[in-house]
Amino acid sequence: MFTPHGPVRRAARPAPGWNGVPPADAMAAEPPADASYRSDNTGPLPWVATSRSGTINGFHRLQYGKAPKISPLWIVSLATCLLLGGLGTPVAAQEYRQLQPKITKRATRISLEMTTKDVLRGKVDFQEGKRSIDAYYVKYFFPTMTRYAPSDLENLADYREDLLEALRDSTVPTAQKYLTGLALKACWSLARGDYHPAVRYNAALILGLLDQRYAQVANSPVPLAKATDALLQIIERDTFQMRDKKVPVPTSTKVAAWLGLERHARFGMDSKYAPRVASAALATIEDQQPDTEVEPAVQHWMQCLVAGVLAYQFSDGPPPQIQAALMGLISADRLSLDDRCRVAKLVSRIEYATAEVPDGQAAVLALGALTQDVMHDENQASQEFESSRRNDSDAPYPRHRLLSRLSSIYTCGTTLVDGLAEKPQQNIEALLSALDPVINVLENKKSSDTDVTNSVIRQKPAVDQVVAPWKLAGENSVAAPEAGG
Repeated sequence: MFTPHGPVRRAARPAPGWNGVPPADAMAAEPPADASYRSDNTGPLPWVATSRSGTINGFHRLQYGKAPKISPLWIVSLATCLLLGGLGTPVAAQEYRQLQPKITKRATRISLEMTTKDVLRGKVDFQEGKRSIDAYYVKYFFPTMTRYAPSDLENLADYREDLLEALRDSTVPTAQKYLTGLALKACWSLARGDYHPAVRYNAALILGLLDQRYAQVANSPVPLAKATDALLQIIERDTFQMRDKKVPVPTSTKVAAWLGLERHARFGMDSKYAPRVASAALATIEDQQPDTEVEPAVQHWMQCLVAGVLAYQFSDGPPPQIQAALMGLISADRLSLDDRCRVAKLVSRIEYATAEVPDGQAAVLALGALTQDVMHDENQASQEFESSRRNDSDAPYPRHRLLSRLSSIYTCGTTLVDGLAEKPQQNIEALLSALDPVINVLENKKSSDTDVTNSVIRQKPAVDQVVAPWKLAGENSVAAPEAGG
């Protein structure tokens, strides 16, 4: 049973449904499958393919410093969040720059590849094999990554994985550092240049995976500071001057850059970049202008991704402006309920026990508004479900959705409690207590769908009764200066 144990103690209990093991990270969720490009293309993109070695979610791989592999779900997901090279214009109809490999003989390529691997593993002296590394990567590998025929684009994930595997498996620090430098230079150029959007996306992903120290069994990775700077420039700028033309930065490349920055923030980026990260993140979150390249659902998903960067970057306690941005997303009507819940769950990354919650009243109001909206939506769904059951429908109630939403609210509330003053703590406790009857039914394996829907219908008024005074107090606090004037 989930019952209050005091204003702070409650924060120590696991969120509902966890059973001591947290569910998958909220940001591992895919972009909305029903979102689409403003493009003439239909169906899955030919260049979004599963890598040859697995179907592990790209975000999960990014978290652990490994090359992301694209799962079958990403065939749909990336189609919803990558720019297709121009507004309303199919990718295939455009011409993009591509580099021609100078090494064309298969035997020569294989020989260089084998020598390069031996150099990276210490079987060949670095100084003796350095020219082979240059020849293989600069004259063959990186140019090959710029091709954009469907068969070439299908191999992009594998090229990325091969490069990161070579870097991670290297036992020669000098050779590893040298290849990292080559990759940084090449991918920085590809991400900015007039190449196919998938090529640029792939290059930006690689930038986010380059490290000063790569992950080992006993050590976490240390992200490469120069790569952090490159990712920030991709996000900060709308165009790059490349030779004699300005090249726009598509939303897809910015998405890849934010994925990389989330990884850098997770493992610890150079503190000198924190102000730029905060500025870029706030600009992205506060931008409510429609993105002409993607549908609103994808733009909102990207803002949730950015919120994750902030939660990691300011995990020791966010400054007021960052806190306000996170709470603003939680209460933002323009976002879907599930996106708002996703942001609420991200707040659990922040250690409020070591820092007060800036503007505790705003945090309480934001979480209260989200809880009311969730219960309103689930109440409507519950009534519709009961009506359909009377019409002999066998469709089950989406219990997982309800549990996921309430878990996010519960996790956010128990995290905020540690940094709130006594009165806001009590408000959060009252809110979570109003959810307990629904949570208890959800966690009871013997409960029926009707038990769940009845608990939702019963508890919605209880949630409204808890939150209503907060809203009134908040409205009065805003109106008071006007009345005094």
